[in-house]
Amino acid sequence: MERYRFGKGDYKYFRYPLPGVIESVRTATYPHLAKIANRWSDELGSAEEPFPLDHKDFLKRCHQAGQKHAPRSSFTTKPEDTTACTRICTERSLSAATGCHARPARTRLGRREFVLVENGPRAQSHAEVVTVGEGHGIVFTTRYRPVKGSRGNVRVSIRHGVSRVRRGTRYTLGIIYHDAK
Repeated sequence: MERYRFGKGDYKYFRYPLPGVIESVRTATYPHLAKIANRWSDELGSAEEPFPLDHKDFLKRCHQAGQKHAPRSSFTTKPEDTTACTRICTERSLSAATGCHARPARTRLGRREFVLVENGPRAQSHAEVVTVGEGHGIVFTTRYRPVKGSRGNVRVSIRHGVSRVRRGTRYTLGIIYHDAK
């Protein structure tokens, strides 16, 4: 992680077959997230094809687009005094590796202060810090969300990061909903 300036620590990625708990969370939460993503897409007037409401149908779409590799679901370990992304070297969570059929959201489990930064058009960036308890999770958008503006909804870009590890070790499980290229 250091070579990418994400602080000290390790990323471990899962392959198929996924551990049962990850597969269960993906399957159970996907339909709810797809509905939100589709609503946001409508509010922003997007021409993108809606997300299917069944996770298996979404994975079929990924496979048809050549995305057949296991999702980038990960287990992250960060030791004490790791800067992580506190200098707002926040990430947008969408790269060429994810493929064209991206996830509607991402889920993270672990104890931390989670930072979301919104970048609206012609506006100052706005940071929101959310404290997530041990064993709890947070679901967040990977690219943008609609925000009501004076002339209708506008697209606001979202980036995310985490606070410094002050003591102990932070363990995080990231659950991804799509398959990768």
